[in-house]
Amino acid sequence: MRLMFASISRSVGGRWRRRPRSVRRSGRQRQRLRAGRLFGQDVEHREALNLSDEQVKILTEECTRYQGTADTNVRQMARTVALVHHLLYGGTLPATEQMEEIDRQLVQWAALALELARAQVAGTYHGMKALTPDQLTQRAALHQGGELHPPRALTAH
Repeated sequence: MRLMFASISRSVGGRWRRRPRSVRRSGRQRQRLRAGRLFGQDVEHREALNLSDEQVKILTEECTRYQGTADTNVRQMARTVALVHHLLYGGTLPATEQMEEIDRQLVQWAALALELARAQVAGTYHGMKALTPDQLTQRAALHQGGELHPPRALTAH
């Protein structure tokens, strides 16, 4: 039987129960984790791809950036969105520092969303720019061999 909601699971006794908050992840969080895993897999295959130390550094930074954004506090995001909604409908303005923080968070989330969309459309990501044409060919061969997951794994389910 297929579950309709990802946050609900079936217990051993046959009763339905809600998963703990620590286990639940949003679609965006799952997407960011998948993107980060792609970078990590390329670093794991550094010998097969003949990656230099500089290329490994670039891929590792990209991996860390994507994985770090997956840990964004969802409650903080909801608070920011609620505050923006309140402001749009005539609420009083918060302190300047709060407005700067809201602006910074919204810009960060928008940039990540654009990067994920670009990666999905292009089937690539920023870390790929560090690879030479020969390394890209070797990487494609690894994908065909089934050792790496293809970039389309970024799409949400």
